[in-house]
Amino acid sequence: MKTLRDAWDWYESTRSNLQRMQRLREKHWDDDSLKEASIWKDERFKQLEIAVESEAATQKQEDERPNSDRSD
Repeated sequence: MKTLRDAWDWYESTRSNLQRMQRLREKHWDDDSLKEASIWKDERFKQLEIAVESEAATQKQEDERPNSDRSD
């Protein structure tokens, strides 16, 4: 990152991806129809602590977000 704009774009992208991960966990992670899905053959997903990791990361980002931009 070379500019403040680059940093902000990264922040926004990261925040959106973390929110998607939270939604994946909340809406789909324990769905029985996914038990045989190929995602579980991927070692990185087998060990994923999606609830802990996504919540901790988004909470930290929310804490650091400027007050004037909290319009979610």
